[in-house]
Amino acid sequence: MGSKPLALLVAGLLGVAGASLPVTTEATMAHATAASQQIPDIAYTRFTLPNGLTVIVHEDHKAPVVAVSIWYHIGSADEPAGKTGFAHLFEHLMFSGSEHHKGTYFQPFELAGATDMNGTTWFDRTNYFETVPTTALDMALWMESDRMGHLLGAIGQKELDTQRGVVQNEKRQGENRPYGRVDENILANTYPANHPYQHTTIGSMADLNAASLDDVKGWFHANYGAANTTLVLAGDITVAQAREKALKYFGDIPAGAPVAHQQPWITPLATSTRGVQHDHVAQPRIYRTWVVPQLGTDAAVQLDLASTVLGGGKTSRLYQRLVYRDKLADDVSASLAPFALASQFQIQADVKQGVDPAKVEAAIADELAKFLQEGPTADELARARIGNRAQFVRGLEKVGGFGGKAVILAEGQVYRGNPGAYKDDLARADAATPASIKAAADAWLGKGDYLLTVLPAGPDFDPAAEDKAVKPLAAVAGKPAPKAPAAHADRVTASDVDRAKGVPAVASFPALSFPKIERGRLANGIEVVLAERHTIPVTQVRLLFDAGYAADQGHKLGTASFTARLMNESTQKLDSVEIAKARQRLGAITSVGCGLDTCVASLNALNDQLAPSLALFADIVRNPAFKAADIERVRGQWLADIAQEKTQPVGLALRTLPPLLYGSGHAYGIPFTGTGTEASIAALTADDLRAYQRTWLRPDNVKILVAGDTTLAAIIPQLDAAFGNWQAPAGAVPHKAIATVAAQARPRVFLIDRKDAPQSLIMAGLLAPSTRAPDNLAVGVANGAFGGTFTSRLNMNLREDKRWAYGAQSMLMDAQGQRPMLFHAPVQTDKTAASAAEVLKEARAVIGARPLTAAEIAKVKDQRIRALPGSYETTAAVLGALNGIVEYGRPDDYVRTLKPRLEAITPEAAEAAIKQVVKPDALTWVIVGDLKQIEAPVRALNLGEVQVLDADGNPVAE
Repeated sequence: MGSKPLALLVAGLLGVAGASLPVTTEATMAHATAASQQIPDIAYTRFTLPNGLTVIVHEDHKAPVVAVSIWYHIGSADEPAGKTGFAHLFEHLMFSGSEHHKGTYFQPFELAGATDMNGTTWFDRTNYFETVPTTALDMALWMESDRMGHLLGAIGQKELDTQRGVVQNEKRQGENRPYGRVDENILANTYPANHPYQHTTIGSMADLNAASLDDVKGWFHANYGAANTTLVLAGDITVAQAREKALKYFGDIPAGAPVAHQQPWITPLATSTRGVQHDHVAQPRIYRTWVVPQLGTDAAVQLDLASTVLGGGKTSRLYQRLVYRDKLADDVSASLAPFALASQFQIQADVKQGVDPAKVEAAIADELAKFLQEGPTADELARARIGNRAQFVRGLEKVGGFGGKAVILAEGQVYRGNPGAYKDDLARADAATPASIKAAADAWLGKGDYLLTVLPAGPDFDPAAEDKAVKPLAAVAGKPAPKAPAAHADRVTASDVDRAKGVPAVASFPALSFPKIERGRLANGIEVVLAERHTIPVTQVRLLFDAGYAADQGHKLGTASFTARLMNESTQKLDSVEIAKARQRLGAITSVGCGLDTCVASLNALNDQLAPSLALFADIVRNPAFKAADIERVRGQWLADIAQEKTQPVGLALRTLPPLLYGSGHAYGIPFTGTGTEASIAALTADDLRAYQRTWLRPDNVKILVAGDTTLAAIIPQLDAAFGNWQAPAGAVPHKAIATVAAQARPRVFLIDRKDAPQSLIMAGLLAPSTRAPDNLAVGVANGAFGGTFTSRLNMNLREDKRWAYGAQSMLMDAQGQRPMLFHAPVQTDKTAASAAEVLKEARAVIGARPLTAAEIAKVKDQRIRALPGSYETTAAVLGALNGIVEYGRPDDYVRTLKPRLEAITPEAAEAAIKQVVKPDALTWVIVGDLKQIEAPVRALNLGEVQVLDADGNPVAE
């Protein structure tokens, strides 16, 4: 615990007295038509408190946790002129404490082991959510109700200024990414000036600067009343418990004035228009955007299916034409973004190196015209429908978080007044025909659209001037007036909650429930490791090979990942398109990929299609074709990906830092993106790929992990049919040589120029012991206190105290050999040197004058122990635990014994663990930013010898 697999790290970087008052109740319908019986059911009960608060309860007793999800029907679309970004800024302020709990909102939740905790703002709503152990539900509801009813006394100028700075750095961080200014441009050119969607949710710097405490108070009083709020409780709770607790904690909060909600306003463009934007990007990208009907309409469902047929992966018409046939683009997609007032239909294409964007535009227009003329085929529609349904079913496993059942119910209630509205959409999708999809596409994609081309910036690029020159659409007539619901009688209930006593203590915690691990073998000796998980009718299978990027040592860098990527293409019997179509028809997900020490082939299959899914999966793993056409197509995409990495601050750092930490000849001294170099990828041949597969991805170097709705007796024969006769090639599996590296003798600083960057990325690295080390858990706990949690020293310093960053952290990556410990802080440009100084100060302090306290260690231990019951809610989480047990040689009872293992970590053990890792004078710093602004201040810090590198990691002559 406390460390991350490399792939996840890279991906992550890249909500009773007075009961005699009436409470209205509505339960879901007990009867359904034959057609709707096939639609997944999320059973719920809905009731309304006397003050107008809507409560939705869904019972799911598979794990002792409850998802708390609170949705306020207010978002950025409701912001008045000159107040853009305020809804999101207020969301941040809601985490600054409340009148009866001063200080950061996260602290009691960390102590209680909450998972999936966050808040988000969108056009039409603001939500706050967490999943807590069942015994911590009173604490969570007390906290949510305290900030709903008792916020303003805790918010002063200091809190406003802190969160304003955090949000502004969030905005800088987004704009510092390639294509990060696109959304603002598209919204300004697709919606008229008086449309609620014409500005981005994060808003403008000027408006954020102008936000005042009076604005805060006004927004709270106007929009955060109980009658404008939906509370969803999903998980290990009963309706009776939910009713009692909702009344107890929320019943005395005033209903608030009726909130006038924006009404749907679809404003399709009368004619097609176009624009050009420049950015620090590696290749041109084309966006075509249409304004189409809002979510909950039949047209939105039809257009969503149309987007899958047009641009939903390899089998789609646009991908077939632009990527496979004409070789004009490296990638192309189509999607529907459904919103409450109007939706967006968008086509996006990455133009292949050396291709004229006009040719890509013409091909997109031609394919779209054919689609509007012909509509989809019956087979295209069937595959799209199956894929969408399978995705929905898989999402039902979680009760909360960013997705899950709580979100589905809340969206239906807030946007459509019906928690079960998802059933209407699924029924519409089931009833769709080629003719109905064609009609919807004709009606809406035949209208005007906005085409934006993003081009690589030249040396004189001025993003601020270019953005200022964008002329947003003018206002138009016809905007519907917002409608307010009828005023709710402000009948609050008397509460017996004495808030002066503070947050309710969480005195006990539920025990972890983790499935027993079983083992078996196939006919050819391959070991099978199983954990049963009978939640949804899905089985997940993972083939774990001892290989990975480290096996590239002595060979062409990127061979492992490139081989895995090509194994996702053609087999000896099926080409890549036929494989993709077969997956769609089965509702299956397959993938092959590599990390630092392993390669993984995965299958996620619906149980009623498990046998044919396993047959397809086995063909992919055992019989890759490595066809020349596939290799050249993927090679072009791969080289484009490397070029894109070099335009991303995190990509640059993850490419540059590992060779500096480990040395260029080390198995880990490679770009941690796994993509290799342009030269190595350009030189790869089919023979190289076959050799890697034959040498490493073989039956005597694999274990099969299974989690899901199956048993050992059932799965062994099915796996035997797919893999039982797979025979190993001649020769033994090679041994990977992962050398031990000494700590750097002195600190070093490497600067990489990213002109005009609004932020700098600080990434510093050290070497830590292997994940297999006996003190692995102690290292993780100590890192959690130093930089691995929201309330850790690093984050509280740079985000909450200095407000120079949206977030700062330290992280440990899993590895068989010495693993990297990375400090990661994207900071505003003018605070680059000062931020680096603070990071160094914290590193020196934690091993010197300010060691971790017993309270800091206990907080992290408690959080991790108490989070255990909610950490294995999904099949994917269980499978991940199996992976760790197998890969790092842990006992089968490892997860079940994590509690006593963590409890046994003493403050002395944690202090010793962090001291062996954090060595400030051995830090290797990589700082990516605008060199003309950061070089002199960084040099003046005297962090270490400073060298400027180019995007390839080569020294730049001074």
